[in-house]
Amino acid sequence: TDVLLAGRRRLTVVSSLRAEELDESRLRGEGPKLFRAVLMAASHPKAISHSTPDPLDPLLADLAGRVERRGAHVTANYGYQGCGQWRLAVRPEDGPSQEAVAVLTDDAASAATPSIRALVRYRPAALERAGWALHCAWTSAVFMDPEAEARRIAHLTFAKR
Repeated sequence: TDVLLAGRRRLTVVSSLRAEELDESRLRGEGPKLFRAVLMAASHPKAISHSTPDPLDPLLADLAGRVERRGAHVTANYGYQGCGQWRLAVRPEDGPSQEAVAVLTDDAASAATPSIRALVRYRPAALERAGWALHCAWTSAVFMDPEAEARRIAHLTFAKR
C-alpha cells in the first residue's frame, strides 16, 4: 500500500490485465488482491464500494451517531480493504457527495501497520493532498469525551464547505 501513496498528485497504473481477468478466488497474497482492487477501482469507479461491511466497535459506532446527529453523513470503514482503509469518512448531509473528513483511529488495524512512518506521515499526507481534512480520534479521547470529539469532527466537516 505504501507504493500507492508514493505519488504526489497522481498515480498512473499501466497493466496488460483487466481486473476481470484475475480470478479473485485464486489470489492468495495481499499484493495481488490489492492489485485487483486497484484495477477494479480504475476501470469501474462507480461500481466499487468505498466501504466494507465490517462492524464498528461500539465506541466508534457511538461517535458516528453523535456526528450524524450534528447534520453530517458518516461512512464506516471507508476505502478499500488492504489499501489504507480508515474507520470513518464524514461529509455534510446536505453537501456534495464527496467526503470531507477522514477520521483516523488507533484501532487494531492501525496498530498492525508494519510501517509507523506510513501510518503517521505518508498516509495522512496523501489524504491531505487529495483534499481530505484529517481528525485523529484516539480511543482514550473518544471514551473520555465523545461529545467533544463529535463536535471537533463536525466543525471540520462544515468548515470544508
